[in-house]
Amino acid sequence: MNEVPTSPLTLAQVQADLASQGYSWGRVNPEEYHAWKKELPGLVVSYSSLKEFAECPYVYKYNLDAGVKKDSAALRLGSRVDSLCLTPDLFEQQYRLATKKVQLKKDGLPYADGRQDPDQKAEWERMYQEEGIEHLDAEEMEQVHDIADSMLTLMEAENLRLGETCTSQLAMFVRLTEVAGVPLDTPITLCACLDLAPLDGRAILYDAKTTSRSVRSATALQYVIRDMHYDLQAACYTACWNVCARQEAEFAFLFVETAAQPYMARMVTLDESELNKAKSDMAHHLIMLAKAEHAQDYGTCVLPYISYQSY
Repeated sequence: MNEVPTSPLTLAQVQADLASQGYSWGRVNPEEYHAWKKELPGLVVSYSSLKEFAECPYVYKYNLDAGVKKDSAALRLGSRVDSLCLTPDLFEQQYRLATKKVQLKKDGLPYADGRQDPDQKAEWERMYQEEGIEHLDAEEMEQVHDIADSMLTLMEAENLRLGETCTSQLAMFVRLTEVAGVPLDTPITLCACLDLAPLDGRAILYDAKTTSRSVRSATALQYVIRDMHYDLQAACYTACWNVCARQEAEFAFLFVETAAQPYMARMVTLDESELNKAKSDMAHHLIMLAKAEHAQDYGTCVLPYISYQSY
């Protein structure tokens, strides 16, 4: 296996590596990684964009051209927890504790919905939008730390210690001209930012996930993996790892629930048959994406019909 690089990667290095050997990998700042994808030439695809294409090519192309950036409370919470667990040094730079002044009723008691003092609202919004920094109130900060503690407990149980047995936020970029022996109509750069990569030689990759579903229910977790196409993510990451590290690897998800305390955590592994099926699906989607890009034909807003059956 190639030695896992732990030194910071630069955009210039990625561009040079792709031009010379067709792949590049190294530890990154996640913010930079997402920015770099826009700087690389040609068709650049990650798990999230390939998932979107698999669900609906027309929406994929529409969002790509319109520059739509996905955002939600769940995504923001997941990013905060990831940052605290995987890049604690960056968490201190990206997040600040600030106090929201609560508006009081005439009787001096706060409103049940905890509405904010209007005199401070504009100032809070200004702080919230400050470049590169997100301000959290005490309740939000406490929630992030409590959820992160459960994730870190799971990581410790799996002997995943940053800088010792594993490294975090490992970016991988692979230039593809064919997939599964099929030439692509348009070359694709497949990229992935791996949450946890082993430094101790073990052949298993890890991705940390927050979920509003209960991890105590195996059925709920199976639904989450299917619904979010996380198996496709595993295929993308292991395919990139196979090229960069020259090693076949297994894949596991580290789930932590966020809906309510206690925030339980659980590891879920994909068996070999599931991972192989996901790799086959990934190959199919990459081939179809290359065809669509070459022909500039991503279909229309009309989806194929489905046959409904009541149970």
